[in-house]
Amino acid sequence: MEIITSIISLLMGIFAKVTINRLLPLNWKNLYRRFEYDDKGPFMNTKFESDFILPSLKEKYFQIETGIRTNEKSIDKYVAFKNKLGENYTWREIKLVQPYLSLDQDKIEIKLTRFDIIRSNIALLISFIFLIIAILGSSYFGQFKISSLQELLIYGMIVLVPLGIGYFLVPVANSVILSKQMDKKLKN
Repeated sequence: MEIITSIISLLMGIFAKVTINRLLPLNWKNLYRRFEYDDKGPFMNTKFESDFILPSLKEKYFQIETGIRTNEKSIDKYVAFKNKLGENYTWREIKLVQPYLSLDQDKIEIKLTRFDIIRSNIALLISFIFLIIAILGSSYFGQFKISSLQELLIYGMIVLVPLGIGYFLVPVANSVILSKQMDKKLKN
C-alpha cells in the first residue's frame, strides 16, 4: 500500500509540474529582459534618476545588508569605519554602537559621555545584584519541598523576575562596552 501511494504521489507531482509549466511558461531571461531599460526607458539618464532613484536604492540596499538606516553620504563613512576597525567587528556590532557614533566630521568618531558610562556601570551593577538575588533565592527555596501551585509560583517569581530584569539590563551596558572597545581599537 505504501508503494502504491508513493508511486501515485510521484505521478501527481510530475503531472502538476508539466501542467504548471505549460500554463505558466516562464523564461527567466526574457522576464529579466522585460525589466531592462534601454536609452528610451522612463528614467534613464535623467536628473530624477541620478538625484533620487539611485541614492534611494543605495540607502535601501545598505539598510537591508547592515540594518543601519542612514543617508547616502554617510554610507561611505560607515564602510570606511568598518574597514578601519578590521575583521573582528560586524555590521551588527556597529549597529549596536550607532547611538554613540558621530558623523559630523569626515570620518566617524565614537562619542561617549560620562552619563553613558555611568549608566552602563549602574546597569551592570544592578544586573549583577539581581543575578545574586536569583541565585540566593534559588538555593534558599531549593531546600524546601514544593507542594502547591502557589508555592511554585512564588518560587518562580523570586528566581525568574530578578533574572529577567538582569537579562534586560545587560544590553544597555553592552553597547557602551563595545563602544569603548571600538574606540580603543581606533586609537591604536
